[in-house]
Amino acid sequence: MQVNCMTKRAFQRRSCRAVMSIALTCLFVGSSVSAQAETGAARESVKSLHVAFAPMEPVFQTAPALPTSRPDPALAYPAIPVSIIPPVSKPALIDVLPKSTKMIGEMIRAQTGLESGAETELKLRNGEGIGALLRRAGYDSASIAKAIDAVSGKVSLRRLQIGTKFQVASQGFRFSTKPGRDIYVIQHPYSGWLALTALRPTDRYMNFFQGTVDDSIYQSRNGRWNQRKRL
Repeated sequence: MQVNCMTKRAFQRRSCRAVMSIALTCLFVGSSVSAQAETGAARESVKSLHVAFAPMEPVFQTAPALPTSRPDPALAYPAIPVSIIPPVSKPALIDVLPKSTKMIGEMIRAQTGLESGAETELKLRNGEGIGALLRRAGYDSASIAKAIDAVSGKVSLRRLQIGTKFQVASQGFRFSTKPGRDIYVIQHPYSGWLALTALRPTDRYMNFFQGTVDDSIYQSRNGRWNQRKRL
């Protein structure tokens, strides 16, 4: 009985070992087969990449590709309405400067409210300055110095031409250095001597001549001009 039990146990051990060896063999075979399958799939995927190296085909465009314009930086800011006051245009000289008068006494009366008395007209002589001219008009040294100091900021007294006309009164004088503008130098009873620029009023008109051209327009014009000068 003991011999039979030992024989059964030995047979069972051998059968277990055989089953284990068969299971291990199947496991090894299955892993090798799966590895080969993965290797084959990898090869197939590598082979499919050859399609990317196919020759490229040219692309034709009907319109040229132009770069787009840069976006406006103002679009990046919030649209908040603001009020802007535009700059005021420069006023016309006729709206700023006073209008020149026919007589200097009228301007003195308008600026000071006083009467100027008699007026005289003097011309600047050769080698003479404005100081010597005012001295001929009867001004004293103190009045001459104050008047010259007031007018020196308006015009350069060294550039006065010979023959410049001066209208001189007891409380001021007037002269001109530019066409259409007069410079007044007036003695104010409270502010002292002051200088101001005034615009001389001018009248513009057109002349029409009518006649027959005999030889040339130039000679005809000269004849009309000489006739006008005689008139």
